Amino acid sequence: MAKVLIVDHQSSVRKSLRGLLGKYGHEVKETTSGKAALEIASNDQVDLMLLDIELPGMDGYQVLSSL
Repeated sequence: MAKVLIVDHQSSVRKSLRGLLGKYGHEVKETTSGKAALEIASNDQVDLMLLDIELPGMDGYQVLSSL
């Protein structure tokens, strides 16, 4: 199954997505910051990143641009 990274500052959003994706057998990692998302993406192969645009500090657009 796919390796999915959820990047969102709201725990309720991460929890809902993690539950749904896990139900279908996907490996799920999650973080609350853009900087951490970049670190995870550089160290692990991620098949899909669900990226919130309105992150504190480094927003989703900046994360995407850095990828």
